[in-house]
Amino acid sequence: RVRLHQMRRRQEELEALVEVRTQDLREAHGRAEAARDRAEEASRAKSRFLANVSHELRTPLAAILGFAEVMQRRPGRDEPDQQHLALVHRSGEHLLGLINDVLSISQIETGQVPVRAAPFELPRLLQGLREMFGVRASAKGLELAVEGGADLPAWVQGDEGKLRQVL
Repeated sequence: RVRLHQMRRRQEELEALVEVRTQDLREAHGRAEAARDRAEEASRAKSRFLANVSHELRTPLAAILGFAEVMQRRPGRDEPDQQHLALVHRSGEHLLGLINDVLSISQIETGQVPVRAAPFELPRLLQGLREMFGVRASAKGLELAVEGGADLPAWVQGDEGKLRQVL
């Protein structure tokens, strides 16, 4: 009887312990669900923010690109003006690409950055970057030199936008 009584008492203690642990797990699960809900809401807020910022940036950028195109078509512009307008247009297109990249931040966060491989002219890309950053460099008293070796290919296959970002 004593032994049976001890076994029942031990069983009750173990059942109480299991109940306490089960309650702890339920509470932890509830906290985890609440944290997940907060994280999902934060992600939705970030997406709304990025969409709003994108719209606010794209609207004036579209106007800048449109006016640059209109000005490029106007006859009678000298060569330096044409080059400057082309630089404004390329820079605007680059900025538009960056905005698109910001909008795909969810893909970056999940490690699924899409690579848009296509053939492009490497010397043209390098020349465009030299023109874009050369003005800023010279304004700071610096010289930006872009040198391509003899073995630099004219055409390469890759993601031109990602390479432009890196460079």
